Amino acid sequence: MARHLRQNGVADEQIIEINFESMEFRGMSVEALYQYVKERLPVGKRVYLFLDEIQRIDQWQDAVNSFVD
Repeated sequence: MARHLRQNGVADEQIIEINFESMEFRGMSVEALYQYVKERLPVGKRVYLFLDEIQRIDQWQDAVNSFVD
């Protein structure tokens, strides 16, 4: 889906992909997840989040709900 978006004109800065199986994100807290995404949000543009294996993050729903708000 991310590739499809890019092929159809969506800028890379509008696509945030996180794979929680990667060592880069292992042990990430819900607060760190929120901050990571927040720091990458482009101003005034729609963002597409792809969160693979997000269930590995305790209370991930809190971060996702905050993004919607």
